[in-house]
Amino acid sequence: IRDLVKGPRAKREQMSSRVLIAMNITDLLATSIVHVIGTWFVPKGTAFWSAGNEHTCDIQGWSFGLFYSFALVYNATLSIVFLLTVCYSWSEEDFRKWSYFILGS
Repeated sequence: IRDLVKGPRAKREQMSSRVLIAMNITDLLATSIVHVIGTWFVPKGTAFWSAGNEHTCDIQGWSFGLFYSFALVYNATLSIVFLLTVCYSWSEEDFRKWSYFILGS
């Protein structure tokens, strides 16, 4: 990712690079919320190092579902981008036409 972000601008504007960056951002958010924070958001007294309440537990659960589903969707999108590039010879111009649909932004 460091090479994509700090690399040449033409490399960052490729569709596969943009999908990789989006996928890694969502994966980083999901990992940091679920695995790093871990049991801190669980209601106090129910698990080791738990310090939260029911609402923080709900926030962690929704974040887990949301960001992991985004990461899965971007993973499938990356597979489709590679399929279109290799099998159907799509160029960056073709991807620019569909970038709003492909990236969901």
